[in-house]
Amino acid sequence: MSRLGDIATATVCLFVLTTAALAELPSGDRVRQATGIEAGLTVVLGTIDGRVEAELAGGGKMLVQGLTLDESACIEARRHSFAERLYGVASVDQVVAFCTLPYYDRLVNLLVADLDSLGSDAPSMDEIMRVLGYEGVAYLKQRGKWTKIVKPTPNTVVVRTHTFHDAGRSGGFGRQELRRIERLVAEHADHLLEAWNEFFGG
Repeated sequence: MSRLGDIATATVCLFVLTTAALAELPSGDRVRQATGIEAGLTVVLGTIDGRVEAELAGGGKMLVQGLTLDESACIEARRHSFAERLYGVASVDQVVAFCTLPYYDRLVNLLVADLDSLGSDAPSMDEIMRVLGYEGVAYLKQRGKWTKIVKPTPNTVVVRTHTFHDAGRSGGFGRQELRRIERLVAEHADHLLEAWNEFFGG
């Protein structure tokens, strides 16, 4: 075989191996079914061609951002998003590293990443947990298996369940503060009732 033939064969083999190593992201439907996340900010690390991002954003409830280290993958993913008329709700950016993700603490609802394929470029678990919001999900492939990891809400954080509640600029109360308020109300119930009746004419 000629030298040119050797180079061509090696190039094809490298392309096949690289594609096989990268093509490990699940479909958008599989991600939704496995994680239970249907809305919010989703981040896909190691973008391949933009298809997963488009599938996730296609439902209209997710804002999806793919991040990649590879320029050609970024270009291809953007081309796909434009073709699907989803660019904006499904965007892709090229970054220099994943060690520090470009998001504020607790901003992300869902993060998808094939840590096996990312190898040494993969972010640490601490960094992944930093950007995930409480009850957010990391859907990760580790040691050949996709797993769902939920970031729990700390006991010191009170979860508001009222759909139309608006606390304005209030940061809310912690559990200890609520217990203190309950004790104060119980201790001064008579005075509070008297003041209530006086004010409202009860």
